[in-house]
Amino acid sequence: MLNALPQREFIAKLGGVFEHSPWVARRIVASRPFSSRLQLLQAMRAAVAEAAPEAQLALVRAHPELGGRGQSRLIAASAREQRGAGLSGCTAQENTRLEELNAAYLNRFGFPFVLAVRGHTPASILAAIEGRLANEPTLERHTALCEIGSIAAHRLAGLIVSSPGTEIVAMLEALSLASGRFAGKNALAVRQSGTAATTMVCEWLLTAGFCVKNDARGQIVGRSRVARPVAATLVAGLHYDAAADVLRYGGRMEFAVATAVALQLEQRGLSLPLDLAIVARPDDMRVGDSSSLVDGESLRGCVALRAIEGVDTVGNDARDALAALRATGVDGGSLLVVRQGRAGMSHAPDAGPDAQAAERAAGVWMDFLLRLDPRISGAERMATDD
Repeated sequence: MLNALPQREFIAKLGGVFEHSPWVARRIVASRPFSSRLQLLQAMRAAVAEAAPEAQLALVRAHPELGGRGQSRLIAASAREQRGAGLSGCTAQENTRLEELNAAYLNRFGFPFVLAVRGHTPASILAAIEGRLANEPTLERHTALCEIGSIAAHRLAGLIVSSPGTEIVAMLEALSLASGRFAGKNALAVRQSGTAATTMVCEWLLTAGFCVKNDARGQIVGRSRVARPVAATLVAGLHYDAAADVLRYGGRMEFAVATAVALQLEQRGLSLPLDLAIVARPDDMRVGDSSSLVDGESLRGCVALRAIEGVDTVGNDARDALAALRATGVDGGSLLVVRQGRAGMSHAPDAGPDAQAAERAAGVWMDFLLRLDPRISGAERMATDD
């Protein structure tokens, strides 16, 4: 257990989470125990935010340039991240442009360009540098530190495997805090709350190994990166409520459970026989009906989207989510979880589960996923309890 490690071992294990900066781990070692990976991450980010400007600048400067020069300074995590973004396979033209932009950026700001490259491609990285070159220095320094925080999130997930229950509770608490911080304030504050929640959800999905897209209506869709042909896509976050005969958005609880389980699969190197799409709406404050997720009998199987999608069976809260799914290539053959819990209770505004209840919900969802039959692309319905 990380909390029980001697101080020196704790610092050594976490020393590479922030590039060449073990001082971040050293500053939070006395704050143990941490209840979850997300709480640990927040403590490390707070240590950076509270550090002197000179220490923050040194942290930014500890990062090597992306691609090209500086590769000899890469720690193993940086090398993996850059390979994952395709930087090791850049064309000669892309390498030349990257070197030009890196030099222009360093000349303007006095520190290297830093980007959390997970989910990026060489083209999007080049576009990001070009866009950020126009920033004011103060803003760009803040942006670089935010990107470093995101890099730390991905690295920490590779080191620490928290139980799904603690991850789910931590996600729900973080979203509740983001919403409550701006409650009752002006329209600008509401937008700030939505931006903070959106940033968190996108980061969680990226950490779990998803490609992420968000639209102007506040919908976020994460799609698993499957490098082989798959029979179908399973959608989480939306479900077919068989008791009420309606398609619903499941609230924060539903996408938090699916995301925590997806992270467990990523950390364990397990793969599903089908693609997975997770739908989230961060500005929707409803937690959802956690009891029906904990109840394994409520998950009856899957139904193809085309079998139930219609004007009379799509709830208003699911329409925008369907549009966002369509934009990512999800079609009518995609599968929705069938839930047969209490009719109309999908949005019960409960306070969310405790860690034990969340752990049970994650266990039910994990078991459901691992029992799916890969030969379901043409099926209108698929039962899992035969």
